[in-house]
Amino acid sequence: MQIIKQLRRRNGINQSDLAAAVGVSLRTIQLYEKKDANIPIKNLSKIADFFKVSIAELYLQEVNEEGDPYGTKKIKSAGGNVAYALPNGKYLITAPVLLAQFHDHYIQQLQLEQPISSSFVVDNFEEGGYMAFEIIGNSMNEGSIHSIHNGALVLGKILGNDG
Repeated sequence: MQIIKQLRRRNGINQSDLAAAVGVSLRTIQLYEKKDANIPIKNLSKIADFFKVSIAELYLQEVNEEGDPYGTKKIKSAGGNVAYALPNGKYLITAPVLLAQFHDHYIQQLQLEQPISSSFVVDNFEEGGYMAFEIIGNSMNEGSIHSIHNGALVLGKILGNDG
């Protein structure tokens, strides 16, 4: 991602220092700064944290071949969500978040008065509504690498009553 190089230079950070902060080699940072780098989410999260931005902000600031931010390729979704086409066939979806404290209220009312939102980078995008939910307890933690832990936000597609 070219934005990593831009942020690094803007902040006066060299590649070796960023590599040490992320816990990867200098060569890995050099590869990450290339246009079509495939960066594991755990390292992308560390890079975003290092520069005090979200992963979504990294993607929205990334520029395409014409020098335009990818965030300008907006796709609207029927559920009031906004999606942006990203490089490598990914999408950035902004969706309202249903925090655990509002789960019962939401189920009873099927709406939130003042929802907050968050952004997610996904591999597939379908028209329709999306909503993010906060995980409560260990109901989705079976102890594997694929577990979803307490307090995590997960993105879901809103389905109609017919399924």
